[in-house]
Amino acid sequence: MIPRIAPRPGPTDAEAAFLRGLRDARFRGDMHESDAHRTVASSDNSIWQQVPQAIVAPLDAADVGRCLRVLGDAAHHGVVAAPRGAGTSTAGQSLTSGISIDMRRHLDAIIRIDPTQRLAVVQPGVVLSTLNEALAEHQLQFGPSVATADRATIGGMVANDAAGRGSLVHGKTSDAVVELVSMLVGGDEVRTRMVAGGDLATLLARGDRSAQLHKAVREAAAAAAPHLAAHWPQLRRFLSGYNLPMAAHEDAMDLNRIICGSEGTLGIVVEATLRCAPLPAHRGLVIACLGDMDAALHLGAGVADASPSAVEVVDELVLAAARQDASWSDVQSVLGDGANEAGSVLLVEFAGEDGKEVSESVYDMTSRIGAVQGASARRCLDPHEQDRVWAFRSRSVGLLAAVDGGRRPVPFVEDCAVPPAALPAFIAEFRELLDGHGLRCGMFGHVDAGVIHVRPALDLRDAADRQRVSVIADEVAALVGRHGGVLWGEHGKGFRSAFGPSVFGEAIWQELCRVKEAFDPTNQLNPGVVAAPRPDMPLATLAAPMRGASDETIVAGAMDAARLCNGNGQCQSARTDAAMCPTARVTGDSIHTPRGRSDLLRSWLARVGPDQGGSNLLRRIKHSSLAETDFSHEVRAALD
Repeated sequence: MIPRIAPRPGPTDAEAAFLRGLRDARFRGDMHESDAHRTVASSDNSIWQQVPQAIVAPLDAADVGRCLRVLGDAAHHGVVAAPRGAGTSTAGQSLTSGISIDMRRHLDAIIRIDPTQRLAVVQPGVVLSTLNEALAEHQLQFGPSVATADRATIGGMVANDAAGRGSLVHGKTSDAVVELVSMLVGGDEVRTRMVAGGDLATLLARGDRSAQLHKAVREAAAAAAPHLAAHWPQLRRFLSGYNLPMAAHEDAMDLNRIICGSEGTLGIVVEATLRCAPLPAHRGLVIACLGDMDAALHLGAGVADASPSAVEVVDELVLAAARQDASWSDVQSVLGDGANEAGSVLLVEFAGEDGKEVSESVYDMTSRIGAVQGASARRCLDPHEQDRVWAFRSRSVGLLAAVDGGRRPVPFVEDCAVPPAALPAFIAEFRELLDGHGLRCGMFGHVDAGVIHVRPALDLRDAADRQRVSVIADEVAALVGRHGGVLWGEHGKGFRSAFGPSVFGEAIWQELCRVKEAFDPTNQLNPGVVAAPRPDMPLATLAAPMRGASDETIVAGAMDAARLCNGNGQCQSARTDAAMCPTARVTGDSIHTPRGRSDLLRSWLARVGPDQGGSNLLRRIKHSSLAETDFSHEVRAALD
């Protein structure tokens, strides 16, 4: 008989009162307090773990308003909350020890598409690939693209100001946002869009919440302005949220530049109006196989003059993992024979309306790369083959998760952004830094934007390796600063928020905190992330609890596949042509995804302790006669 497993501490009295208040306010969505739901919501695509006290999934925008109104009433009791989309970011900003607000479950409608104006109005839970499928019927697309497009939500992309492949053409999410409707703590609704001239003067003269926010941001931007040259990074892929320079000008303001990238710390977006882009009529791709990553970076940095739409790269560790994957023969057939021995693959894409121009660009680039010693290049003009190549590039994270050995590449310093010209030198020094720690790494990313995802290989079940996370991050932060870059170029701040004051300097930091105070003075939305209402308040740090700590007690060999799930969430794909667990499709409940079941099994194994390890764990759980309130029963229900 398996010993009874004690449940994790549930909601505090104040949080229980918050949940009762929601019911009294006629909240219509889902509310979950079970140990199983809280366990699955305690992890995401990052290395960290925080167990929420409850999960609420609003049915509509009115439900979000009810939630934030009751949250405001609970301010003096210290109840906090954080919105969550698909949990695909790597910085942990979707995690909370308070109330997790699931914006993906129900708020997933495409409200309307206006093909004439090239606009789409959506709820925050809409998945990017779902939106793009609908837009494709009108020969449109949402320009910013991410590798997790088949599960990443628009709300999450707004929260992170996401970019991705092709950002030099389409920019970041904030560049495509026309209007946002957000709910603030207390229940106020605010619409934000570009306001200029007389309209701005009229708005500022009002006394409502929107006017107050615009005034506060205007004052903060003015106070920060003298310090921007010294402390505000001049990078296209610099993601900050609270983007004061772009939010306020002399006669115009756009608070969407404040909200995009704010990681759920200012308000909760319930509707977004997005500017869409035409689908290019023609695409062409050049696939270059090279000896190593250094060669790929130098070559990639030198092709900008050809105006490609994207320049991407994968390194030798990604390729080595791919060669061990069942899909390699299919991948190799489109990458070319050179991929079998390559130490890196560079992808150069061209797109446009003129097929002849695209073809000529592809032919010219193929010849140009082919003339480089040690490089081989092939052109790819077939759209289906191109899709297979980009699908391989998007699987980089999953491939690295399958690398053999106890130490596996993990994200925590993976989205540093530097000026593209500085990229080869930066990556060379990054490698030297990791060599000094005796660590290998996996790399892939966006050469054109100066963002290469570097994942050091660590075993986070090992306390010494968990301590290395902070040590390495400090060293990388100093390194990226010397190259004129920032630690967060794509995936937000999250548990790296404590670096904020040193990056921005005291003067700008005070103004960023002023923005937080204006929107969320009680510090109830994702507290500690990005900024705080006062400069002296604590911020989220890399020393937060990690998933690996709870995995440390799991017996080796006991359901290793569950332990190796990295939280990337590919199993939550919204694509109907992708293989997916039917029960997850039918229920829409994250517990029934492979990731959810892996989280439950890992947690269960950690709780039963090493003396309960062995090959009959599933048999034991199946025949357990424990009470229904026991966690073992919840795990069994998920597996059933």
